[in-house]
Amino acid sequence: MFRGKKIKYLMFMGLALALASSLVAGACAPAAPEEVAEEVEVYRWEPAVWINAGTPYDYLVYFSENVNAASDGRIVSTPSLVGAVCPVEEHMEAVSAGTTQAMLPTPSYWAGKVPIAAVYNTSIGLPSWVHQANCYEVFQDGRAFELYSEVMEGIYNVEVIHERIGPMNIIISSSAPIDDITFLDGMKFRCGDDHLAGPLNALGASTVWAPGSEIYTMLATGVVDAFTYGSSYDHYGMGFHEVTSYWLYSPSIMPSANEQFVVNRDVWNGMADDLKAMVVTALDAAQYRSATEGDYLIASAWKDVAAYGIELVTWPEGDYAVWVAAQVEWMKQYEDDPAVAEFIQIVNDYGEFMGYL
Repeated sequence: MFRGKKIKYLMFMGLALALASSLVAGACAPAAPEEVAEEVEVYRWEPAVWINAGTPYDYLVYFSENVNAASDGRIVSTPSLVGAVCPVEEHMEAVSAGTTQAMLPTPSYWAGKVPIAAVYNTSIGLPSWVHQANCYEVFQDGRAFELYSEVMEGIYNVEVIHERIGPMNIIISSSAPIDDITFLDGMKFRCGDDHLAGPLNALGASTVWAPGSEIYTMLATGVVDAFTYGSSYDHYGMGFHEVTSYWLYSPSIMPSANEQFVVNRDVWNGMADDLKAMVVTALDAAQYRSATEGDYLIASAWKDVAAYGIELVTWPEGDYAVWVAAQVEWMKQYEDDPAVAEFIQIVNDYGEFMGYL
């Protein structure tokens, strides 16, 4: 546990005494500067997210750069790689227990434990990251984000400080042809998200989860045929173009995603107000930069993988409707949970308000 290293700043007070050009014998020597010790706690954070590259990881890089500079060393944040501090599926528990102070967990990994976590990370019914951000954090005074935060804070000893929302444009990358949605039947997938694994299973694919660090080897050795993990930018950054041949260019099977920056509640409550403000401001700046850069970086990655020789696949018209129908059917298993029911109503109300439902 990083409890914060104590360092001392020595503050020298008072004016130096001027020495006469010739000292009188027996005169008092100049008084020593008064030394005042002020203890300042340094918070050392090693936040990780579910991926070691791509837009979510960029958010942590930008946050760390911002907060390290703004806090003048009182917060030292260094993004860590998946599994370096704790397993990715234990981020929330590790922060709650104080094993580590701050993380960026993605809701998907708590789908089997917290019903609203299963559906909150999806963008079903929300056509872009901008719509997701407005629906969650602006519409109805940000009730969707407030609702999710209330549930997680009620279960875990954490404060949900911020939310990263950005373009995800999740794709399928495969070593086998995926000409249309029927090709999924019989394929073996590595899939880490229940909201993707459920529809894939319904469409005839088999799914298995393994840490992201194992995906490359699983593909190279034929353990799986295909996988879902992120956007073209994420997949390209992880080198997956080297062990696949076909990437689903259109449609994206999930246009947007989110994670929440959480801090151990005891740690957060013990922080000075100015530091808290610096953290939130640094996260705001990281959100803006990572989200607005994301669309460009995703487009750039598509050009790079096409030049490498990856076949960009576009499914026939109508396949996306089949995929969404499978997603909606998967989501029904959680509708009896009160928080999920309220959340779905917010998303539907937002769609009606914006005029696309």
